[in-house]
Amino acid sequence: MPASDVIASNILRAADQVFRDSGFERAEMRAIAQRAGIAVGTIYNYFPNKWGLFLRILYDKWDRVEQQVLALRADSRLKWSDRLIGILQAQMAYVAENAPIWTEIEAMATSGRRLPAGGDPAVMRQVLDWLTGQVSEVLRESGHAAWDTPAVRDRQSLALVATAGALARRLPRETEANTEFLRTMVAA
Repeated sequence: MPASDVIASNILRAADQVFRDSGFERAEMRAIAQRAGIAVGTIYNYFPNKWGLFLRILYDKWDRVEQQVLALRADSRLKWSDRLIGILQAQMAYVAENAPIWTEIEAMATSGRRLPAGGDPAVMRQVLDWLTGQVSEVLRESGHAAWDTPAVRDRQSLALVATAGALARRLPRETEANTEFLRTMVAA
């Protein structure tokens, strides 16, 4: 691996930890550089700014969640309810590992405002909209009359995604209890 790739990987690992500990808004480039063992200016040789660094980490990690969700959606052996719970479990695992980041995703996506440190709320909205859309599609595929109406299905999807995120943030070690609670929300 070329030295430049090693440095970029070190920056990403350090930034990931700092973002997970502090969130995007409170994370400081100085702390990232210190954790990576480099000068602050070196970061800017690899990433344009803190937002660019944050997006790279967000996309890398969220890509793993997307792959899990798409695999669940494609698995025809699973009942719709198991696919749905699997999607919410993937979200909860991400949130439990990245709680400060998820909090900022939700805040930026729902408020539509940039954080003082920058960032594009449309990007954050895309993450939430994609996840909510996946949940909505599984509800539609369930064949239950309760979710025939798009507005009702959308409300249920939003409620499930919001609840899964809140449970994973507030009760990160109670995975089984959180999952069982979500199951009660979709019992039809």
